[in-house]
Amino acid sequence: MRERYWSPTVLVRGPMAVVWAPYEFRDDGKVSHCGVDMFSFIKRDGAWRVANMMWTVEPKACAQLMPADTAAIRPAD
Repeated sequence: MRERYWSPTVLVRGPMAVVWAPYEFRDDGKVSHCGVDMFSFIKRDGAWRVANMMWTVEPKACAQLMPADTAAIRPAD
């Protein structure tokens, strides 16, 4: 299983942050689905910690979500 993402949007304000990024999920080398990951973080005692995670599972959205420049996909193949 492998998940790759691209074009993350990162918002930070004081001790809170949000990361929103489209992703592609592969199982045994085949695309299973795409979607959007969203992570919220809180900074406590000088360290960022995950506060919440949410994601969509969209098997028919890969063409819509994929970046025009596949070099933006992380991790790269």
